[in-house]
Amino acid sequence: MVLNTLKIAGFCGFASMVLASCSSNDSAGATTSWLGPLHNYERVGGENDNGVFVLKGSKPVAAERILLAPTEITISANSDLNSITPSAYERIRRNFADVLAREFSKQPNKASDVSGAYVVRITLTNLTAKRIGKDVGTNPLADLRFSFESAAIEVELRNQQTNTRNAVVVLPARAKTVTASGLPQTLTNFAQRVWVRISEARAELSRRAATPATLAPTEKK
Repeated sequence: MVLNTLKIAGFCGFASMVLASCSSNDSAGATTSWLGPLHNYERVGGENDNGVFVLKGSKPVAAERILLAPTEITISANSDLNSITPSAYERIRRNFADVLAREFSKQPNKASDVSGAYVVRITLTNLTAKRIGKDVGTNPLADLRFSFESAAIEVELRNQQTNTRNAVVVLPARAKTVTASGLPQTLTNFAQRVWVRISEARAELSRRAATPATLAPTEKK
């Protein structure tokens, strides 16, 4: 059955709605459809529904090396779900994964295993796909129209050794409605934008790793 093979967004509220009330330094009460609650994170970049967040009270390692995890896409419940075949879904996901990998190859990256390493997982959430006409053709992907009114790109950076999620990125995926022919360029634009934010997260993790820990004051005897 098609519905069992797709990643359907179970929470239709999207990042721009739940992050809009956050101040520049406060993520209390914020949540997203894929990352979940962000109350343990502090904003270090962006504003409103566009943000870079770092885990509070942690001492991260420098983000000298990053590894790209498999890309995910969740489909909005407002989509024509029965029209999205498993092969069409996989083609969309593969296309997004390819453009992300292309941008990933441009990032500074140390090859040494002893360097600080983070696993970067990127998900495009709440993509809406609607059937263009009543008839289904031989190319199911060509029969779909894609919109992004509730879409966001959500990213987590996890320490490879400890699996601690030290940083997250939330980026609204705003774009005009497109058909299958326009989707690759839209996904390329998303990939370029999100890697800018990921670079900001890496820089902040490395800055914190280089900052000496503050020693607690000793009690006078």
